[in-house]
Amino acid sequence: MNEEILIKAGLVRNEAKVYLALLQLGSASVTEISQGSGVERTLVYGVLRKLMEKGLVSSVVKINKKYFEPANPQKILDLIKEREKQIEGALPELKRMYKSIEKKQEVHHYKGKEGTKTILEELLKENKEWLIFGTTGKTAELLSFYLPQFHRKRIERKTMFKAIYSEESIKRAEEIKKMKFTEVKILPKEYMTPTHVSIVGNKVGIILWSEEPLGILIENKEIAESFKNYFKLLWSIAKTF
Repeated sequence: MNEEILIKAGLVRNEAKVYLALLQLGSASVTEISQGSGVERTLVYGVLRKLMEKGLVSSVVKINKKYFEPANPQKILDLIKEREKQIEGALPELKRMYKSIEKKQEVHHYKGKEGTKTILEELLKENKEWLIFGTTGKTAELLSFYLPQFHRKRIERKTMFKAIYSEESIKRAEEIKKMKFTEVKILPKEYMTPTHVSIVGNKVGIILWSEEPLGILIENKEIAESFKNYFKLLWSIAKTF
């Protein structure tokens, strides 16, 4: 578990193994580090050099023999903060580059859970009434940790959320109905689409909840208006509960 955390913090796997071994060994020779980490001795030298460049390892000579010692793990947080500063410094130029192309493409494709989160975040930035249909319990199931954060941000922005749920998802509909700035209606399952469609401003987000979720984000006023009209039709025949 600690190894995976270190990798997420920016270390490669062998660096994480060697650093964790040093935390257990304290001061150790290359041979001891190799045995303790499971990393081949010939590779340990290069790994130690990288860790020393990151400030996570130091060396000391004892009785004409070189030993290596781990730095305080607090240094890992310092490395993460340093990376954040570097990214922040690059953001203005990256945003300028993105702005030059964002209007050229009206349709964006996304894959996986992270891709669907990106679609929802992009729609949330619009700060406009949110119309959604085709909603099922699958969304809450696959994005169980993300959705509470999403709704918290939406409610803080006072964004109205009008949702049409399938009658098969009545339990989830009841949960959503209790939230502020929310209206919910129910439709029989035969009227519902297997896709999750959100319309916000001039944007439409379409998500297909398959084994690997697939999503499309469309920015087009005419397309958004056509989906809004379809939503209004469904809303007019849906039941309030």
